[in-house]
Amino acid sequence: MTASTAAVGRRPFGITAVAVLQLATAAWVASGLLGWRTLDPNSLAGQIAVDNGTIEAIFVGLTAALVVASVLFWLGYRIGWLVSMLLTGFQLAFMLVSIWQGGSDWIRLLLLTVTALYLNQRAVLARYAEDRPRRAPIPVDTR
Repeated sequence: MTASTAAVGRRPFGITAVAVLQLATAAWVASGLLGWRTLDPNSLAGQIAVDNGTIEAIFVGLTAALVVASVLFWLGYRIGWLVSMLLTGFQLAFMLVSIWQGGSDWIRLLLLTVTALYLNQRAVLARYAEDRPRRAPIPVDTR
């Protein structure tokens, strides 16, 4: 695991924004874990908590993963970008299902949407592009 050297120089604003947004999302998730805000019983997380009580373990794991991904992303590691994309996509899907079922965690949905937009920004993608050359596509025989 090495830091990407594809683009040297100033760090694009999107990288700082994603790191801050991921830490804000981790804080929002942790606030539910610490009981600073209550889970909406209509949300998907609220239903999981009522059904089997494992939501605390999920929140701890998600908070830790967000913090680690944020640090790796900030330091310029490609794996940080990859994990950030996976976590953001997973959480967005989870939030959309949750809101569809009656949940009301609009703040987290907003944080995740803005994070996804910055993760896919051209300057950010260029910074985390793979260093190895891309292979040419294999020609297709159309006989």
